[in-house]
Amino acid sequence: MKSKRSHNYLIGSFLLVFFVMLGYTVKFYPEYLTFETPFLKSFPAQFPALAHFFKWITKFGNAGSVAILTLAFLFFLLAQNRKAAGIWLSVNVFIIASLNGLVKLVYLRPRPDLLHQVKVASTSFPSGHAMAAVLLFGTLWILSKKMIRRKGLRCAAETLAILMILMISASRMYLNVHFPTDILGGWSLGLAWLFFSYPTFQKYDAVERLKQLRH
Repeated sequence: MKSKRSHNYLIGSFLLVFFVMLGYTVKFYPEYLTFETPFLKSFPAQFPALAHFFKWITKFGNAGSVAILTLAFLFFLLAQNRKAAGIWLSVNVFIIASLNGLVKLVYLRPRPDLLHQVKVASTSFPSGHAMAAVLLFGTLWILSKKMIRRKGLRCAAETLAILMILMISASRMYLNVHFPTDILGGWSLGLAWLFFSYPTFQKYDAVERLKQLRH
C-alpha cells in the first residue's frame, strides 16, 4: 500500500513539474509557441454540423453544467452510503476546479486571436474546461472502477468518462477559445491533484467500507 501511495505521489509530482515548466514557457517564452495559432486554423471550418456538436459538447464543461452533474452524482453516492467518495468528488470539483480562475491570474495569457465561436470572459491558460473535465470525469472514472462490478457496464462508464474529457477539451480548441498548451495545462493540473489526493480518499473509503461490513 505504501509503495502504491508513493507511486501516486511520484506521478503527481511529475505532472505538477510539467505544469510549472509549461506555464513558464507560456508566460516568458511565448515565441516558442507560435505554431499553435496555425494549428487551430487547420481545423476544418466547412462543417457546420461539427461546429454545432462542439458548441453543444463544450457546455458540459461550463461551471453550471459541471455543478449540476456533480450534485447529481453526489446524491447518488450518498444514497449508496459512499460518503468518502462523495466528499472526494465534491472537493475535486467545487474547491480544486474553482481555483482555476486564480491560477489564470498568474499567467494572464490572452485568448487565441481568432474568431471565438462561443463567449469567453477570462484569460486562456490553463483551460478551466479541461481542468474541470479531468476533475469531474476523471474522478468518476476512478469511482466506476471501484463501484461497478459488471465488467461491460464498467467498461462503458470508463470509456464515456474518457470520451467526455477528450471531447470537451477538443471543443475548446475547435471553437478557437483555447490553445493546445492551455488544454495540456488544465489536464496536468487536474491530473496532478487526482494523483495526490487519491491515496487519502482510498484510505478513508477503505475504513468506511470496513465499518459497513461490520454492521
